[in-house]
Amino acid sequence: MIPLEPAFEAERVLTAMYNVVKDGTLCGGLNVSLKFTQQITRSRWLCSEDVGGWKSSAAID
Repeated sequence: MIPLEPAFEAERVLTAMYNVVKDGTLCGGLNVSLKFTQQITRSRWLCSEDVGGWKSSAAID
């Protein structure tokens, strides 16, 4: 099990080794590292200006 609490606090989990076990037999290991990047989103309904889109692109004639 990968503990996620440190990732939520520090936005990353340092590389850790996890054993791969099948039918009680050690088959190898995995190095796992996680990094979380905060994504800020905003609702299009909160924006009062028209910001265009692919249909408004100058590349489309």
